[in-house]
Amino acid sequence: MLITCFQHSDFETPGCLIEWARQRDYDWRTVSLHEGEPVPDASKYTDWVVILGGPMGVREEKRYPWLREEKAYIRLSIRAGRTVLGICLGAQLIADVLGAFVTRNDHAELGWMVVNTTLEARGRFPLVPERLQALCWHNDTFDIPPGALPFGSSEACRNQGFFVGDRVLGLQFHLEWYPHDIKRLVDNSAEDFAVRGRYVQSPVEIIAGVQWAQRANTLMNGILDALPV
Repeated sequence: MLITCFQHSDFETPGCLIEWARQRDYDWRTVSLHEGEPVPDASKYTDWVVILGGPMGVREEKRYPWLREEKAYIRLSIRAGRTVLGICLGAQLIADVLGAFVTRNDHAELGWMVVNTTLEARGRFPLVPERLQALCWHNDTFDIPPGALPFGSSEACRNQGFFVGDRVLGLQFHLEWYPHDIKRLVDNSAEDFAVRGRYVQSPVEIIAGVQWAQRANTLMNGILDALPV
């Protein structure tokens, strides 16, 4: 099986996703859009599409022209019946492609937050608990796309994810990062911490929260295993 992964930033990495694929002997291809790597031909062979997070917004196509091509790739992949997973920006791009509004959230959400999951999400993904601790790192949010089911919510953000059928999943929060990924992101995100808000934790608080990373990784693996190959 081939997984095509779109990366938008040096510091928002696939984390445990690559190890999950390696353990199952799946092929992994990362397309580093932020480094000028072109969006591949959507008609060419791949089984899964993974879209990672990034600092840009879904409508910043003038500044990041490849966003237009990436959206086209996502749209064609969904139509082709591929498994498509989006995380943070990736979830926002899927929502946009499916016709949902992506807007500024009422609050910046930066740090370890409790996500209350829906009954639908727990039915679809058996390992998902009623409440989970996840790292959030975003300013924007999305409406639930037409035909999709909500995954969960947090105190600061009403829509923390959605899924469409068996093969399309968008998660606003992060379960994929290892502790060293989180520390590297914190060390390179001074501008993000300049934003003040009720739901913006300090670097010290976020680093202290890496105790939850292993549990988050295990949950991420369980969610991946529940997606069709």
